[in-house]
Amino acid sequence: FQNPVLSDYINKITESKDRSTVLSLQNLSGRLVYASTIPLIGVITDTYGIKQAMTAMGITSFILGTIILTIMTYDDII
Repeated sequence: FQNPVLSDYINKITESKDRSTVLSLQNLSGRLVYASTIPLIGVITDTYGIKQAMTAMGITSFILGTIILTIMTYDDII
């Protein structure tokens, strides 16, 4: 869900000459978040089990997604 919404937003607000760089940086930042999150989920899984790790991921995704969508709606991005 994230990629089509953000890519569309980036396409709307960036000039053609800068678009590939901005999209590349967006992709890189997503990969860095993924690379930093996965080890944390692994530690939670090893410590508490898969059910708790998935629950923690779901709650975190819901909270962060709600905040991001609220900000994007408030700023008339979506």
